[in-house]
Amino acid sequence: MLATEAMRGRFYAFITPCECGTAYRVETEADGAHCKAAGDPAAISEQYEALLGQEYVINDKAGSFWCKPLPGPSGRRMEP
Repeated sequence: MLATEAMRGRFYAFITPCECGTAYRVETEADGAHCKAAGDPAAISEQYEALLGQEYVINDKAGSFWCKPLPGPSGRRMEP
């Protein structure tokens, strides 16, 4: 779903944890998904929560997946 959205010019951010205790903030772009930050889960969660936009949930048979849309025509956050 996120890949299809990226092909349409709509980009998202999400976080994902690792069993090793590291969390990753990932952002989709036209050429794929890119890790933008890695580290302590609490710090990565704070970065994610600070992103502009309302959280969006995708539900399917695998469960729920949470992400935030990245506003702006290029998918990048626009600075005020």
